[in-house]
Amino acid sequence: MSLFAQQINMDIESLNSVLRSAIEDFDSGIRRQLSEVLSQFDHEISDVVKRLARSSAELGDAVEALPDAIRQVGKGDTPVKM
Repeated sequence: MSLFAQQINMDIESLNSVLRSAIEDFDSGIRRQLSEVLSQFDHEISDVVKRLARSSAELGDAVEALPDAIRQVGKGDTPVKM
C-alpha cells in the first residue's frame, strides 16, 4: 500500500506542476494581451483628445468672429466667411 500511496503522491505532484505551468502561461498571456489592448486604448484616446482640442480651437475662432459677423449683418453688409 505504501508504494501505491507514493505513486499517487508523485501523480499529484506532477499534476500540480502541470497546473502551475498552465496558470503561469495563462497569466503571462493575459498580461501581454491586456498591455497591448491598453496601449491601443491609450493611442485611440490620445487621438480623440487631439481632435477635441482642434475642434475646441476652431469653435473658439468662430465665437471670436461672431460679434464682427453680427455687426456686419446689422449694417446690411455681407458677413465675412469664417
